[in-house]
Amino acid sequence: MACWGYNHYGQLGDGGTTRRYSPTPVPGLTDVVEITAGSSHTCARQSTGQVLCWGANMSGQLGDGTTTEWHTPHALPGLTDAVAIDAGDSHTCARRGSGQVVCWGANRNGGLGDGTTTQRQAPTAVTGLTDAIGIGAARDYTCALRTTGEVVCWGYNTYGQLGDGSTMEHHVPMPVAGLTDAITVSTGTYHACALRVTGQVACWGYNFVGQLGDGTTTDASTPVAVVGLTDAVEVRAGGTHSCARRASGQIVCWGSNRDGELGDGTTTSSSIPVDVTPL
Repeated sequence: MACWGYNHYGQLGDGGTTRRYSPTPVPGLTDVVEITAGSSHTCARQSTGQVLCWGANMSGQLGDGTTTEWHTPHALPGLTDAVAIDAGDSHTCARRGSGQVVCWGANRNGGLGDGTTTQRQAPTAVTGLTDAIGIGAARDYTCALRTTGEVVCWGYNTYGQLGDGSTMEHHVPMPVAGLTDAITVSTGTYHACALRVTGQVACWGYNFVGQLGDGTTTDASTPVAVVGLTDAVEVRAGGTHSCARRASGQIVCWGSNRDGELGDGTTTSSSIPVDVTPL
């Protein structure tokens, strides 16, 4: 495993804080099957189910029971059966083989889902969630997909990113309104998207630059359909844009395009999907 880029907090895991401009190996870390990076920390999951984290830890986002910053990977005590991990801005969540979800780190808006706003330095169970098959951690909020196809979210909700029809924060999982046929969920900074069994994509939350893809720039506190997208097989929500892969293999994106992130050869933002220019 190798990392590169900003390293002020040791989030590259190479033992120092020197910025790296090319991939640099993370020493002593093998058998990695999944990685995830937050704002200033990184975590990895090994095939054994062990989770290791490194980098900034002022909010306990490394999950090792301390707030000590680590520049090399540190194993989380007691979490050896993880099957998926995802890092938010300054918190992290893992899905266990049992379907239980545990989270740790910053909790100022209830993004850990344990019914409190208390920072947690070790994995803490999300209240009432024992049948998860997908998770997505973002900036102070989190969503999960249940075996039933229902999506539940919790935490910060100023822009309606919990999808429950309100802008009230919730400290335990709340169902996303009208969404019971999801097969994946992905979380961006303040918006989320789900792929439905029909191939349709639905998004909700912040929509300042059209990242919901419904042809508007109006925030939505319940899911809205992405315009013209009924054959998606994969969806990902980014910071302020979203992308999907169609059954044909074509990639489409929508939302902010200030830095060319929509990949259509322009810097024009779009509130509806545009085709990514083929390689």
